[in-house]
Amino acid sequence: MNNNTKFYAQLQAILTRLKLLKFKYRIALSVLIISILWFSSGLFYSNSVIEKDSNTKEIVQVKMVESKAQEEMVYLSLTGTVDMQQSVDIVPKISGEIVDVYVLSGSKINKGDAILKLKEYDYIEQYERAKALVKQYEAEYQASESLNEKGYRSQAQAEAAFAAVQNAKADLKRAQINLENTTVLTPLSGYIDKIMTAKGNFVTAGKPIATIISFDEIIIVVHVPERDVEKIKLGNTAKIDLANDYKTEGKVSFVSKVISSVTRTCRIEVTIPKNNHEMFITKGMIADVQLVVGTVIAHKVPASALILNDEGIVGIKVVENDNTVSFLPVEIIDAGQDGILIFGIPKDIKLITSGHYFVNVGDKVHVG
Repeated sequence: MNNNTKFYAQLQAILTRLKLLKFKYRIALSVLIISILWFSSGLFYSNSVIEKDSNTKEIVQVKMVESKAQEEMVYLSLTGTVDMQQSVDIVPKISGEIVDVYVLSGSKINKGDAILKLKEYDYIEQYERAKALVKQYEAEYQASESLNEKGYRSQAQAEAAFAAVQNAKADLKRAQINLENTTVLTPLSGYIDKIMTAKGNFVTAGKPIATIISFDEIIIVVHVPERDVEKIKLGNTAKIDLANDYKTEGKVSFVSKVISSVTRTCRIEVTIPKNNHEMFITKGMIADVQLVVGTVIAHKVPASALILNDEGIVGIKVVENDNTVSFLPVEIIDAGQDGILIFGIPKDIKLITSGHYFVNVGDKVHVG
């Protein structure tokens, strides 16, 4: 394996590992390791790339490309966790003994599906008794009305009979609802997280028996440092890379107005639209999130073009119009497999891509 092939093989392996690191560490390590590998590989001694005239006039041959800055998206790289837009506790509205459970923990259910059945004997009795009282009070009211018309009863007595009928009807309605509530239904589609009871148990009204999690809309919760919060706007696009290598996009749907006094961060929620998550996704999964925070006019350059000058400043070497070499300090925006985004330099440059370690600022070069 020659020096060139060995260098690029090492570089590819490094870039793959750097993807796992935080952005700021990726950049620093990229520059440092590339510099070390570049020197140790012997690449800059290759006669096919760099030639040096040993005569009185020293001319160095380098390779360069003309680069024009373009508008690029700027991302803020953070780590988030998957959460659900909807998570509902299933709470029985009445107390009673469980006579049957229709679903299992972890099963998928649809809105309106029955979860369990409570013993309904007592509630049937209450319903029948309430229905009988309605008939009784209606009959008494009709008789009272008839007597009132003939002058045998006062208007007040007739109104009291009417009120008794209305109260009986209200009791009947409550008894009917209680009877219906002996079947516990799910209020939304989703998955049963865990059923916390079983057949034969007694449940109490108002006490949760299960949790339903809906995956119709998924949110990614990200905690943004307070110095960056003002860059995040509702509706901004976000790239999401989940722990199982599933990649998708979402939009910022919530930006908290409260900064945590402990972490000095702000809660941001990114919503993944419905039907945009076909792979396995579950609550609590880790996600790499790249939030769009704006645009910038920048150059995309290969990682190997970055160097450190004697003062430890990151930059690039370029060829000026008079074919002399100059060093330009740069600011790094983002890094990817296809290059590194830099800005803070002129829009049009002649970037030295090969031989830049063999030339110094002010040297005359021959562009090959």
